[in-house]
Amino acid sequence: MNVELLVSLVLEHKELYDKRDSDYKNLDKRELLWSGIAEYILLWSGIVFLFYIKRHLMSGNEFACSLGSSSAKIAWV
Repeated sequence: MNVELLVSLVLEHKELYDKRDSDYKNLDKRELLWSGIAEYILLWSGIVFLFYIKRHLMSGNEFACSLGSSSAKIAWV
C-alpha cells in the first residue's frame, strides 16, 4: 500500500482527523469521504498492478504470482 498516497488524500479533508472541524461529527460525510479515498486507492493500485504486468510483458520475463498457499509462474509469450 502506498502510505504517502493515503496520507495525502486524508490531509485534504480536515473533517476526517481534526476534532475541531465543524464536520468532524458528521458521520455521513466522513463515511462518504472514506469510501471515496478507498475507491481512489483501489483504482490507483489496479493501475500500478497493470503497469507492473505490462512491464514484464515487454521485457519477456516470467511473472511470478501467488495464488493462495501455492505459487505459479506464468511465462508471457
